[in-house]
Amino acid sequence: MRALATVLLKGAAMGVAEIIPGISGGTIALITGIYDRLVAAIAALHPRPLGHLPYLHHRAHRTAFIEELRSMDIGFLITLGLGMAAMVIILARAIERLFELAPGATYAFFAGLIGASAIILYKEVQIDTPLRIALAIVAAALAFILSGLAADGLGHSLPVLFIAGAIAITALVLPGVSGSFLLLAMGQYEYMLGVLNDFVDTVHGLLTGGASLGTLGDAGVPVGVFLTGAVLGLVTIAHVVNYALRRARELTLIVLISLMVGSLRVPGEEVIDTYQPGLRWLSIIMVAGLVGVGAILLLDYYTDDLAY
Repeated sequence: MRALATVLLKGAAMGVAEIIPGISGGTIALITGIYDRLVAAIAALHPRPLGHLPYLHHRAHRTAFIEELRSMDIGFLITLGLGMAAMVIILARAIERLFELAPGATYAFFAGLIGASAIILYKEVQIDTPLRIALAIVAAALAFILSGLAADGLGHSLPVLFIAGAIAITALVLPGVSGSFLLLAMGQYEYMLGVLNDFVDTVHGLLTGGASLGTLGDAGVPVGVFLTGAVLGLVTIAHVVNYALRRARELTLIVLISLMVGSLRVPGEEVIDTYQPGLRWLSIIMVAGLVGVGAILLLDYYTDDLAY
């Protein structure tokens, strides 16, 4: 029981990181000593146990089903996921409120987090050859263009949410890259905060008699589609990224970090959209950005010995 509680708390810490663009859940996994186990569990995920479901009334199939789940460390992943989910749900409301009260300062804070994260991660690689320089420039330019298109034109259709979930979940195997940052770059971050909060409100209303099953379905479909994409991403895209890191670690990191830099266009444009004449607005934006930078520098100071 104590071990489960420990994993739950570590999941909660990762959830805090994942809901804030620029802070990586993978980094928290490294700090708390569960990164290797997490990556191994994700790599072991396989749909094979599903073949036993129609035959669970047979003892042999029940035994095989349980053993295969244990081999994938499903108990660890579920416990970790519950801790993460709890903190995401708790903090989503607060962050959505911050967007309502101070959108410019909130985005400036996120920009500081992301920019400082990219600078720190660049220290982990050597960009000293024409190929590496070209990769960094192309990746940053591509992210700058695509993040602008995503923020303006992707919309929030169910296929888009499915893909967003599949991409965002890869941050679990990428220390330094935040899943919520990936959502921000795709123009889905604020929308998913609102959708999640609506879903939680609907569940609460259902329990207290203020909502119907029909409204639960309406609120739950976007969340369900996003989570389905995330599950698929765990067993597909996360494996591809992990493979790339094993085969060409530095080149892969250069591309990923440069994508972060290019995607700073999104919070930057959001800050500009809140422009107000006068020194007060500029001071608030600068302080918020510096607080974000300081938070990452402080985290880096205490985790400088970790291998990214």
